[in-house]
Amino acid sequence: MENLTKCPYCGSADGLYNDFNVSGRSFYKFNGKEDGEDITSLYRHNKYMVCVNCRKRIMTYEEFSQNYIGE
Repeated sequence: MENLTKCPYCGSADGLYNDFNVSGRSFYKFNGKEDGEDITSLYRHNKYMVCVNCRKRIMTYEEFSQNYIGE
C-alpha cells in the first residue's frame, strides 16, 4: 500500500494527530519556581491517527508507526 499524502475523506494535506497520555511529576521550590519534572511512565498512544481537519480516523497508530515514522 502506498503512503497517504492527504486525508482520504476531506482531501486536506494538513496532517494527522494522535492523543496520548503520560504520567509524571513537576517539582517546585518553596518560592513557587519550577524545579524540573520527571516522566514516570511510558507514553500511551490512543489507537487511531485522526485528520486534523475533519477529525475522521485515518489509520491505527500502529500502522502509522510502522509505515511513516523513521522514514
